[in-house]
Amino acid sequence: MSMKRWALALLIAIPLTGCVLPGSRAVISNRIKMNEAVQQSASEQLLLNLVRLRYRESTFFLEVASLTQGLEREVSSGASGSFPVQSPDSYGLNLGGKITDKPTIAYTPLQGQQYVTQLYEPVRPDTMGMLLNSGWSVARVFRVAVQEMNGLPNAPTASGPTPAVAPKYADFLRAVELMRALEIRDQLRIVYADRGGKIGLALQISEAARSTPEATELYALLGLDNNLSSFAIGPQPLGSAGLQITTRPLVSIFFYLSQGVEPPAKDIRRGYLTQTTSDSQPFDWTAFMANFFVVHETGGGLFNRPPRARIKTYYRGRWFYIDDADLPSKTTFLLLQQLIALQSGEIKGTQPVLTLPIGS
Repeated sequence: MSMKRWALALLIAIPLTGCVLPGSRAVISNRIKMNEAVQQSASEQLLLNLVRLRYRESTFFLEVASLTQGLEREVSSGASGSFPVQSPDSYGLNLGGKITDKPTIAYTPLQGQQYVTQLYEPVRPDTMGMLLNSGWSVARVFRVAVQEMNGLPNAPTASGPTPAVAPKYADFLRAVELMRALEIRDQLRIVYADRGGKIGLALQISEAARSTPEATELYALLGLDNNLSSFAIGPQPLGSAGLQITTRPLVSIFFYLSQGVEPPAKDIRRGYLTQTTSDSQPFDWTAFMANFFVVHETGGGLFNRPPRARIKTYYRGRWFYIDDADLPSKTTFLLLQQLIALQSGEIKGTQPVLTLPIGS
């Protein structure tokens, strides 16, 4: 009888312990999966809106306002036993349990004052300063954010819907190419400097670089005083002693980068997109954006997924994507995402209008 009592106690005790997934393991697993999902969807949404602009269609952004993670635990158990006089004892044990993952995600549309503030205010010089002083190249930051520099236009007509006539940009691109060449040799820097009691950005060219062919050409293109090595940067006219820049707002940056979207030729023939011309010949936007930002397209429908796409979006019956091996395009896209984050500023008083519970 003592053995039977011990077996009964065991049958009762084991189910009470349950079968539970440890909370820490659930947090680690779900947090990483949610992080990856939100990051990927944000990238695809941004790419989708760039493609929309190429087709002269309106953009729409849904921001993730909040994420709430909920775990529900259910445990069931059962035990049985029989102790006949003439036969061996028999025991039965049933254990069951599950954990239900119930995340809730709230979306907020980007609109109203928040939309205007984030998308229509020009990129702030201090934002450019933060990027330049955190390792971003002067050529990439200037090409994305600056529309004009000391009178050199950076394709200003591309900062809106695709223009009918090719924009002017050659001298600007040559200037930033020279700036990048000097920067690589640590002969050019964008720094914060004291300008009459106010801290502002300044372009500094080392004394050793001033006689180089690159610096000589750069001075001439920008109309800078070749007796100086430090030049204030700002939106106001600065003459030969400074660098006057006009920065783009985010919405203009979106339009500018959307010119790198490769549309199918038949969409241009059908008049779905503007055919830009240069000297009465079709202008190749892909060549203009080469080694900077190109979005490829592939036909064939939903199931013909591009094999080397890191970021992709399905639109108008085809995939548009950034090739995973196209490092310049991926870098420019990352810079755009950082600009969006830096320009967003403080957002107050916005309530989510769409909240979705997501089943397991």
